[in-house]
Parts: sequence; structure tokens; C-alpha cells
Amino acid sequence: MDEWLKFLFICSLCLGAWTSVNLWVNHAGPKKVRQFTGVFVLVLLVPPLVGYLQLISAEIPAFFSFVRSTLTWWYGPLMYFIAREMLLLPNTPRGIANHVCAVCGLFVVTQLLSSAIPFGYFVIVTAVVAAYCTLAGYTLVKNASRLRRLNSSYRKSTFYWLQYLLAGLLLLCAMDIGVLVALHSHVHLDFLVLNSIACVFAIYVNGIVLFTLIKPALFELDDAQTIEDVQTNTGEQYKIIEVAADESTAAKNNVRYLELSDQVATTLINTLAIIMETDKPHLEPDENLTSMAGRLGITTHMFSELLNVHLNTNFYDWMNSYRFKAALLLLQDQTVNYSVTDIAFQAGFNNRNSFYRVFKANLGITPAQYRKQYKAELQKQA
Repeated sequence: MDEWLKFLFICSLCLGAWTSVNLWVNHAGPKKVRQFTGVFVLVLLVPPLVGYLQLISAEIPAFFSFVRSTLTWWYGPLMYFIAREMLLLPNTPRGIANHVCAVCGLFVVTQLLSSAIPFGYFVIVTAVVAAYCTLAGYTLVKNASRLRRLNSSYRKSTFYWLQYLLAGLLLLCAMDIGVLVALHSHVHLDFLVLNSIACVFAIYVNGIVLFTLIKPALFELDDAQTIEDVQTNTGEQYKIIEVAADESTAAKNNVRYLELSDQVATTLINTLAIIMETDKPHLEPDENLTSMAGRLGITTHMFSELLNVHLNTNFYDWMNSYRFKAALLLLQDQTVNYSVTDIAFQAGFNNRNSFYRVFKANLGITPAQYRKQYKAELQKQA
């Protein structure tokens, strides 16, 4: 039995180490997603390492025992950071540092007070885990529309699979808190079994990472298949275009009076450009005519007039023009090899087919063809 456990621990360690190296060397997928996932994979190397040392040595080195005992503190912050990355919310270095310092401070306080306050360690670590689970849950609820779009239209993107990592972190938190409860209840625990469970879980996480971040092509449709879907799809997406075009035509033909002078319209257009540059509302899935009018402090009718009359476009095409520009920047980024699905999601498109349709309408080629041509041009210039 011990030999089988050794084999399991060694396999988990090797797979985890290989996955971690690939995450840092391979440029596929968003950079911060790779970084946070890499940290997660490194954290999951600890249980199989401790389990293996427990089998071959009578005494586990104090350093590894200490690291294993502190992992619970970091599951919560890692869960929160991954949730934000999944929903395209920024994780700034300052914000990350603030959370790390806060957790480190609480850990030090806990170590100082654990002997003076009964159950102090258990209470504080449980409170930290619960607080971060609540914070991550609140982030998901607050951005429910983006989460729905991810689950309905981007099930093959890197960001979709981060949900499985979040679920895994939640299970790890529950398991560690359960272990603490058992210890305080004087229940005998076989830590070799617990490390074995954590080892199996680590293999599960590494498998998800390898097949999503490192090998996204396995989950990608090719250009031909996507173009076929765009050409044969007669559903709601086309109705949206037709409605938008009809609204634009009707607005031009049936506006009873114009509320905006040319001077006011010019001022609003300049203000709108600043808003689009700073706030980037085109990346928000719930952004609509009413909310954009609110950003400008004008009525919906006035904003429609601004688009239809003064900018000669409709809301749908206008928003997609900004999304198209955002997608171009991601395609031109030579430091990261984003999948087309990830680019469509990050640029704010409702789905991949909508992205292809807008891209073909603007350039007459597919995103993959554009990236290939752009790379060839850079090589010629070099």
C-alpha cells in the first residue's frame, strides 16, 4: 500500500512541477490567469510532498509542516483573485499587496494570541476563510450578467474553466476547516489519508490547467466551422442587427425635432470619446442605450439622436466598433498567444459568432488570418 501511495505522490509532484513550468514558459492564455493558476498549482505541490516525506521519514522537516499548516490562510485570497480574473476585473499589484499584508498580519496576530485565547487560531482562520468566500461570492453575484455570458456563450474559453478551479478551492477550504474542527474536537485523523486526498485533487487541478491554459486549441473551433455557424445561424443575433438597423433608419426618417445643436453634439461626442477611453463601457455586457445616456447625463432620445444623426450609426454597430478595436489590440499582442474565444470574451462581444461576423465585415478575413498576416508584416519589418 505504501508503495502505491509513494507512486501517487511522485506522479502528483511531477505533474504539478511540469504544469507549473509550462504555465510560466508557455505564453498561451491571459498572463495574470497563468500567474494566479501557477501559484495555485505550486500550493498544491505541498500536500503530496509532505505525504511522501511522511512515508519515507519518521519525522517531517519543520519547514514543510509549517508551510502545510498555513495553506488554509491563502486559499481564500487566491479564490478571490481568480474570481476577479475570471470576470475580467483588474487585480492591481497594490490591491494584491494589501490583501497579502492583511492576511500576513492576521496570521502573526493569531500566532501571538493563540496560547492566550482558547480556540483563537481556529476562530480567526475560519473567519478569514469565510470572509474571502463571501467576498468571492459577492463578486460573482455583482457581475452575474458577465458570468451568465461566460456560461452561455464562452464555455470553451480559458475563463470558463476557472470556475472549476474556484470550486476546487472552495472544497479545499471546507476540507481544511473540517480538519481544524476535528482537531479541536479531539478526533483522531490520519494525515496520510488527507494528504492522499489532496494529492488526487492536485492531479485533477493540473489536468484542468493543462487542457485549458496550455492546450486551448483542443477546445477551439476552427475558422471554417465558425464561419459556417455564422452563415447558417438565423437566430436572435441577426434579429438584433435588423432591429438596430430598423431603429436607425426610423430615427433618421421619423425624428420630429432635433434636441441637439451641432455645437452641443460636438461637445457630447468629445465627452463620449473620453468616457469610452477611460471607463471602457463597451466591455460591459449589460451596457445599453439607457445606461450610456446616463453616463452622458442626457436622455435616451438625445443619445439616439447623437448616434443616428450626428455619428450616422446605431447603438449596436457603434458599440461593436469599440469592441472590434479592443480585439485588434489583443490580436496584435505578440507577448501572449490568446485564443480567439478568449479575445472575443475580453473584447466584450456577446458570443464568438458575433465577433467573427463583425471582424469579417470590417476586414474581410478571419481573426486567425489577421493575426497571421500581422505577424508576417512584423517579421518583414524586422
